[in-house]
Amino acid sequence: MSKIFVCVTILLTILVPKAISWPDKVSEEACVNKIPPKWPSPQTSQPPYKILLSDNFYKANDIINVTVKGQNSTKLQELYLVIVSDEKVSQNLGTFDVPFHTDGTLCRNQSKNSYFSYNNSSSNRNFITTTWKAPEKSFGKLLVIATVVQGKTKYWMNVNTTLYAASTTDNDDCGKHKGCLDCEDGCLISWIPSKDKKTVHFEFSLPTQSENVYLALGISPEPQMDGDHVIECVQGNSMHILRTSHNTKHHNQLIPVPPGVINNPNISYVDGILKCKFSSLVNSKTDALPALDQAWYLEYAVGNVKVNGKELVKQFHSRKAASNSRIKLTEVEVIENSIPALVKLHVFMMVLAWLLFNNLAINIARNYKDLKPDCTLCGSKIWFQLHRLLIALTALFTLIGIIAIFVHVNGFSTFDSSAPGPYTAHPLIGLLIVFLVLVNIFLGLLRPDLKSSDRPFFNIVHRSVGMTCQILSIASICTGAYILNSYTDLIYGLMIFYVVYMVLLNIMLFIIDNCYLNNNHKCRDDSINKLRIFKNLLLPIHSIIQLVLAAFVASYAVAGD
Repeated sequence: MSKIFVCVTILLTILVPKAISWPDKVSEEACVNKIPPKWPSPQTSQPPYKILLSDNFYKANDIINVTVKGQNSTKLQELYLVIVSDEKVSQNLGTFDVPFHTDGTLCRNQSKNSYFSYNNSSSNRNFITTTWKAPEKSFGKLLVIATVVQGKTKYWMNVNTTLYAASTTDNDDCGKHKGCLDCEDGCLISWIPSKDKKTVHFEFSLPTQSENVYLALGISPEPQMDGDHVIECVQGNSMHILRTSHNTKHHNQLIPVPPGVINNPNISYVDGILKCKFSSLVNSKTDALPALDQAWYLEYAVGNVKVNGKELVKQFHSRKAASNSRIKLTEVEVIENSIPALVKLHVFMMVLAWLLFNNLAINIARNYKDLKPDCTLCGSKIWFQLHRLLIALTALFTLIGIIAIFVHVNGFSTFDSSAPGPYTAHPLIGLLIVFLVLVNIFLGLLRPDLKSSDRPFFNIVHRSVGMTCQILSIASICTGAYILNSYTDLIYGLMIFYVVYMVLLNIMLFIIDNCYLNNNHKCRDDSINKLRIFKNLLLPIHSIIQLVLAAFVASYAVAGD
C-alpha cells in the first residue's frame, strides 16, 4: 500500500504542474490570444521583466536579438513573444529563430515562425534570448510584446518595448539627385541644389530614442572642427530648434540666425526619427554661413542635449567624422567620411612602437640575456644590441606619431569641460610617454659600468621607467580607441588579452630561468638543452604574436564601426 501511495505522489508531482501551466507545445489558441487558455486573469502590477533589443532600429531583413530578462534575478518559466505593427496590432511581422542554447519553440499559426514561445517550469533562467528577422519592407514603428509567466499560473501580459524603422531617407538618390553625408547608424545629411544654383535644400535625418539630442553639420576650411560654420538641429524638452553656431578651436559659440541662412524650416520627431528640413541661400553674405558654391570640408557631430530651463545646451559629441576631401554644396556628391591620414599615421606609429618594438625590447632585456652569450655584435652582446635597436625604433616611431597628431590638430589638443575624461587624458598620457622615453634614452647614455656601485640603482630606475611607459601605453591605446569610437569593445578585449598574455608569458619564462636553467644541477643535460631550445623558440613566436596583435589593434582603430 505504501509503495502505491509513493508512486501516486510522484505522478501527481510530475503531472499536476503541467496540467495547470502553459503546455510544452503552445497551442494555436495561445498563439492567437497571446495568453495560455483557461488561465486566471493576468497580474496588474508593474511587470518584473523587461525586453532588451540588440538594435532599436530595423531595416529590411535585419537580424535583431530579442532578450526578455527578469529584473533583480526574477526567474522566467514561460514566455510568449510576438512583434506587431503599431498601427495594426493583429498583424504579426518578421520571423523568429530558436537559438541552439534554449529550449524554446515556434508557433506556426497564420505566418510561419511569426511567434516565439518558451516553456520550462523547472528552469532557473532569468532571461531568454531569441533572434528575429525583420520583414522585407518597413512597417514603420513596431511593438515587441511578451506574455511572461512566473511560477505556475502567475503571469503578466503586454510586457513591451518599441522597435523603430531606420531612417526612411531614400539613399538610392544619393549621388544622383542629391548630395549625401552618411553619419552612421541610419543617420543622413543630404542636400539638393536648386537648378539656378542660388539655393540649397537640406535635410537632416537622425534615428534616435533620446528626446534630448542634436545633429550638427559643420562647414569648415580644415578637416577638423576649427573655424567651422555650424548648422544645428536640436531637440530637447519637447522643443525643436534650428540654429547656427561657430567653432573656434574646441569651443562652440552660438550666433543669431541672420536672414537668408535658414528658410522654410520644418522639424519633426516621428517614429523615433528626428528630421530637420530647411533651405539656405548659396551666398547669404553673413558670418553665419560661408558661400556654399566654394569647396569646403563637411563634418557632422551627434550628441546629447542638456535642458537648462528653456535653454538647450549641447553636450560633447558622442560621434563625429569629417569628409576626406573638399566639396561644393552646389554639386551632388556622396561624401565618404573617414579618419584623416595624419590620425591614421599617428595610430599606426604609436601602436607599432608600444605593442611591438618596446614590448620586444623589454622582453629581451628581461628574459634573453643568455641569447648567444658567446657572440657579440659591434663589440656588445647580441641581446643588448637588439634591445638598443628596438628602443631606438620605439623612440623614432613615437616621435613620428606625436609630430603627425600635432600637425593634424595644429598644436596641443584642448577640449571644453563637457568632454569625457579620455579626451583630456589621451594627449596628457601621450606627452608623458614621450618625456619618459627621452629620459630613459638619456639614462641609457649615462649607463654606469657593470662593476660600478651605481649599477644596481641604474638598473632599477631604467627598468621602472621602461615599465611605466609600457603601462601608460596601454592606457593611451584604450583612451585613443574611445576617442576614435571604432570597434572600441574589440580593442578593449584585445588589450585585456595582451595584459593576460604578457603576465602568463613572463611567469613561464621566470619559471624556466629560475627553476631549471639557473639550477641546472637538478636537471639532465639533455633536458637543459631542450628547455633552452624551447625558450629560444618562444622569442620568434612571441614576436609574431605581437606583430599580429599590433596590426589588428591599429587596423580596427582606424577602420570605423
